[in-house]
This record gives sequence, structure tokens and C-alpha cells, in this order.
Amino acid sequence: MRIVLLGISLLFSSNLYADLLGDGVREGFKGNYIKANELYKEACDEGNRGGCYALGLNYTAGKGVKQDHIKANELYLKACDLGNMYGCSDLADSYRTERGVNQDNAKANEFYSKACDLRHDLACLLLGNIYNKGQGVKQDDTKAIEFYTKACVHGRLIVCAMLGDLYLSGKGVTQNDTKANEFYLKACEGEHSYACVQLGSNYDEGKGVKQDNFKASELYAQACDGGDMSGCYNLAINLARGQ
Repeated sequence: MRIVLLGISLLFSSNLYADLLGDGVREGFKGNYIKANELYKEACDEGNRGGCYALGLNYTAGKGVKQDHIKANELYLKACDLGNMYGCSDLADSYRTERGVNQDNAKANEFYSKACDLRHDLACLLLGNIYNKGQGVKQDDTKAIEFYTKACVHGRLIVCAMLGDLYLSGKGVTQNDTKANEFYLKACEGEHSYACVQLGSNYDEGKGVKQDNFKASELYAQACDGGDMSGCYNLAINLARGQ
């Protein structure tokens, strides 16, 4: 997972310093962490956010350096300030779990918010949960929905499906079948089978859409192909009815 993140960081770096970062990653693959860290530091010193983040990870893990959470957090902060969403998120984790800093939920939320603004879907989801449950903040359904929506927009499909459920039931939001279907559709288009079933049910019943049993069957078939047995069951019922 961390290697994938470094690869993403590499894509957003200038060519010159991306080469340093890429060379560092290759050295890390070979287990040459000391050399990797030298390359990461050089890239970071020149303003490469991926280099700062990669070096921070190795200080957290103690790879090629003595483990030092304080130093890691300094690097995460620099990466975050340079626009690396993972640096923001990891620094937020540090504030939440008291890793090299005093626990500070307000600070954690500040950096999760920065990560979310940089399209880190998990950070958006975490903030949604924090406001939904009132963890270190005043419970706020509106803020929770705001961050859940951002998580969905940034690609967290399970949250899209969850938002569909919330709008369908009216839990924490004004009940709205049309909005529910919009979120189910986004999740279904990303091959989230449960959302396809829910959207199919709404087409069957005409909730928020014009009733269309054949469209429902198409959605059930898609869900069934994705391994959702309720989709297979609903499809069988519709086929038996000639729908």
C-alpha cells in the first residue's frame, strides 16, 4: 500500500525531483534504506512533497534511520504543506493517536480536513464519522453528510451507497428518493453490487424515478454478476413475471 502511495506521489512531482524519488523507491525495494533516505531527503530539501512523505514513512517505521516519530511528523507537515494528502492524513493520525505529539483532536480534524480537501477519500470518511458520532466535536449531522458526500465524490463507493440509504430513509437528512438514487447510481456505476440492487428496487417501485421493471432487472442482473445474491433473487422474480 505504501509503495502505491509513493507511486502516486511520483506522478505529481517535477521530472527532476521525481527521478530522485523514483531512485529512492527503487533503493527501498532492494532494502537499501539508508541510500533511499538520502535520495528522499535530497528530493524533500528541493521541495518535492513525495520525497518528504517517503522519508517521513521511514522515520515512522525506523527503516534506515532510528525510529523518530517527532521527525516523521515534521516531514509529514512539510509534505502536507506542499500538497501531499497522505502527509496531511498521517499527521492527523499522529495527533489522534498521540504518536510523537500530544493528542489533539482539533489538530487531527484540521489535518484530516486538509487531506479531504486534497481528495483523500478516507480522510473525508473519517471526518464524516467524527461529526456523525460527535467524537471530540459537537455532533453535527449536516457536517457529517458534507464529509460523507466528499468521500463519495472522491471515489469511496461504499459511502455513496451509504448516502443512498440515508436519503432513502431520511436518517440524518431530509428524505429524498431522487438524491438516494443519484448516490446509488454512482456506487453502482463503480460496480458496488448492493447499490445496484437498491437502485433496481427503486425502479421496480417507482421511487424517485419512473417505474421501469425492465431497468430494474438490468440492475439486478448487474448485481447478480457481481456476486450479490439478493440481486439474483430479485432478477429471478422479475423474469418469472416476464419483466
